[in-house]
Amino acid sequence: DSPSGSPTDKPTEKPTAKPTEKPTPKPTATPKPDIPAFSTKAINNGSTYDNSMFSKAKVTMVNVWATTCGPCIQEMPHIQQLANNYAGRGLKVVTVLGDSETPGCINTALAIIGGIQGFNLPVLRNNSSVAAAFPAGAYPTTYFIDSNGNILKVVTTSNSYDKWCSIIDNLL
Repeated sequence: DSPSGSPTDKPTEKPTAKPTEKPTPKPTATPKPDIPAFSTKAINNGSTYDNSMFSKAKVTMVNVWATTCGPCIQEMPHIQQLANNYAGRGLKVVTVLGDSETPGCINTALAIIGGIQGFNLPVLRNNSSVAAAFPAGAYPTTYFIDSNGNILKVVTTSNSYDKWCSIIDNLL
């Protein structure tokens, strides 16, 4: 006698029924982008910005900052330098003034960016649609968005120029 399960036992028969294949569902609609619709004007150039800006670049960097945030202000020259150095590689950079829309805050922001040599990035007003699109629990908060309006990465710290380059190089 051979013990149960030994090679001399009769093999079990294979099932005859085949599993039914499930049809692949067809997409019902184009997927919605991560960033909800928004529209606002820049405080420093008066131009209107909305979701269409994402389609103009491979990656859009959206830096949300505040006039009361020292690290935000310290990294602004680096953000401008990134915009200058990566413009030909598919990066677009905009900033969002996270402060309230009071004239005092806007004037303070204009004075801050006016003191940064060569600063020409748009500074978007933080109306309700922008606040919903780019929520910031802390300043600075930086979003990296693809050309379809989908979030690639969110960074909630200020960074050196080299650290930003490392992040951007991985996204482009």
